[in-house]
Amino acid sequence: YGGVMGIQASRAGNVDFDWEYINEFNAGMDIALFQERWLRLSVDYYNKITNNMYILQPPPATSGFSSLNLSTGKMQNKGIEWDINADILRSGNFKWSLGMNAAYNKNTILEVTDYTDEFADGDSRIIKVG
Repeated sequence: YGGVMGIQASRAGNVDFDWEYINEFNAGMDIALFQERWLRLSVDYYNKITNNMYILQPPPATSGFSSLNLSTGKMQNKGIEWDINADILRSGNFKWSLGMNAAYNKNTILEVTDYTDEFADGDSRIIKVG
């Protein structure tokens, strides 16, 4: 028995542990303007909801385990991205283009577990709804 008087479980099991599920929506638009198409604009919007998120939750100290694997929680990730490009100079085989892009992204935790809306994640972080 490896010099050990008894055995014990090293990690608690969870029969409800399951895959993460994702519902996603994405819409975009690309536009090229003017006769030579020298100005181009691209815009994308996305909205993604993740269900059954993997969470490593600390159980009560009396359980004898340091962590419990859960498939719970819900998070929304949404945002918009845009890109604009313009051909500044065209001459023979030479073309000089200038471009710029930007994005806005917002993540929101919609649900943590069935029991609580927040719990400590390590020493310095708290996972909570909102």
